[in-house]
Amino acid sequence: MPKITVKGKLKRGYGNGTGADYKSWIKDSEFNSKGTTAVVKDWKTGRTVYLLSQGEVFWYYLLRWNDDNIDIQEQYPLKSELYLEAARKLGLSLNNTSNKVHTTDFLVTKIDGRKIAYSVKASRKLSNSTIRSLCIEKAYWMLHGIDFSVLFKTDVKSFVPNNIRLAVQYYNASAVTDVYTGLLHKIARKESEFDMFSEPINSNVLDRILKGA
Repeated sequence: MPKITVKGKLKRGYGNGTGADYKSWIKDSEFNSKGTTAVVKDWKTGRTVYLLSQGEVFWYYLLRWNDDNIDIQEQYPLKSELYLEAARKLGLSLNNTSNKVHTTDFLVTKIDGRKIAYSVKASRKLSNSTIRSLCIEKAYWMLHGIDFSVLFKTDVKSFVPNNIRLAVQYYNASAVTDVYTGLLHKIARKESEFDMFSEPINSNVLDRILKGA
């Protein structure tokens, strides 16, 4: 499938909207190989979310699980003129990339209205070019008065996003079929207390919770 041009994306409203109406600037269909991309469902709005790495998947689940975060806009496009201005403020040139639309992995809206921009990286071993790009990205968001932070996949215990993913499959009551999925529904709705960061969810853990109910 051919890539959509910048003009085409703007015409289709990519990078615009909030909540269930947001349209990611980048979608998995634009990549020849989907080995590092993932499509997940926002269990609260039903919107399709496009994630470009396992690290983004991990952090999407963690960020969305936090009820202080009321919206997440992935692959959020940065305005080219302000990106160039941010680079100039740092004394950096962009080497013929002025026509490229750069993106931030996540723009998160907090319950109090604040916004925080995040870039997700696989580990803290960053190349000089990556550090350079991150500095420009941070300077860009500073021009907007928005905080910017880098998240690392290596900081996440893999069972935590897996726990969240397992539970939120049953976020809607219509998905419940038995006592186990009923319990996962309650965990997803936070009607039953379970520390997602404590241990992997399995049948033994669910039995223990049910016995203690």
